[in-house]
Amino acid sequence: MYMNKKTYKIGFQGTKGSFAEKATEVIVEQKHLQAEMIALLSSYNVVQALMEHKIDYGVMAIRNSIAGVVVETQKALNDDIELLEQIQIPICHCLFVKSADKQIRAVASHIQALKQTKNTRNKILKETDEIECADTAIAAKMLHDGEFSDDVAVICSKKAGEFYGLKLYAQNIADDPSNRTTFGFFRLK
Repeated sequence: MYMNKKTYKIGFQGTKGSFAEKATEVIVEQKHLQAEMIALLSSYNVVQALMEHKIDYGVMAIRNSIAGVVVETQKALNDDIELLEQIQIPICHCLFVKSADKQIRAVASHIQALKQTKNTRNKILKETDEIECADTAIAAKMLHDGEFSDDVAVICSKKAGEFYGLKLYAQNIADDPSNRTTFGFFRLK
């Protein structure tokens, strides 16, 4: 199925530091593939890139052990896309801030991360608004870039928070410490 000498283009739902990037790295390593990994932000973009033959394979989240089915991926898929296999990776959500001396009024992240951490966040932060973003790592980038005020925290991977120079406020904040997400490895039929 895979020729190791070819460099495959693999698009993933997410961006630098996202859990989908991590899942893609695991797949590439397990299959011993030479790959150009392409961040495509959304499941819709991954499916479009497959349909337009811009990538050979796509990686998208399918289901989370806490939040359930990833609706974004479910809506993006069509009959022309084939699921080759699934992998499951542990998800360790962290809460990052830009400034440690600000009171947190809102938390920004992907809807799945917001769902997976709701109870824990309510214990740590009490009442805060939620801001939905396209991706956990994008939320970290937006905070770093000043698109959110300093009183907004973000939920993302430790890798993303550190990459964007944010301050770790809390780690392992998923409501269930065994939090895992199943990712699919897809191609065009």
